[in-house]
Amino acid sequence: MRRVIIFLLFLSCCSKPKSSTYFDLPVIKKLSQLSFLEIPPPVISFMSVYVSGKSDSVHQSNFARLHDIYRLVFKEKYSEFDFFLFDALNQRIKIDTKLLEARLFFSTSFQLNAKISRLYRDGEIKGLVDKYCFASKDEYTLRSDLLTTEEANTVSYYFFINQYVKLNDDYNANTSFKKLDLFINFSK
Repeated sequence: MRRVIIFLLFLSCCSKPKSSTYFDLPVIKKLSQLSFLEIPPPVISFMSVYVSGKSDSVHQSNFARLHDIYRLVFKEKYSEFDFFLFDALNQRIKIDTKLLEARLFFSTSFQLNAKISRLYRDGEIKGLVDKYCFASKDEYTLRSDLLTTEEANTVSYYFFINQYVKLNDDYNANTSFKKLDLFINFSK
């Protein structure tokens, strides 16, 4: 009987859902500090960030616009911008983009593509890299010719929650991804 109880406890521990903390608080604090510099580094100024919205939508924005949303909508709920960012970037809150105060602060809104989500669920980021990217040294370049806009946005979202920065090269007309820690030193 004791073995059965131990086995059941083991199963219950193993069956817990994965933690949805994509960005730890020290990383968020560093990103927040950099975003408040008078002239933020380009990686912060141009970094696309993704947050959850109502109706299972995803919205693309940036740190400056998220700070505006924080000031206008979430300042009463969160004592500091860092805590708002922590919940927003970890997809723990859903931002209502129908609110007038929040509506204009997103550059793109979309639904996650089911096919891409399934591939990510099965193979994580490696599955997306293998199917939709050219890999070189520290960078993955998106094979845009294989993807619709919705699919490309969904791939970008999954790279983001795995702490990759989306880089748009207007000259070569391509999108690539690099690990965030290649741009920012997170040690104290």
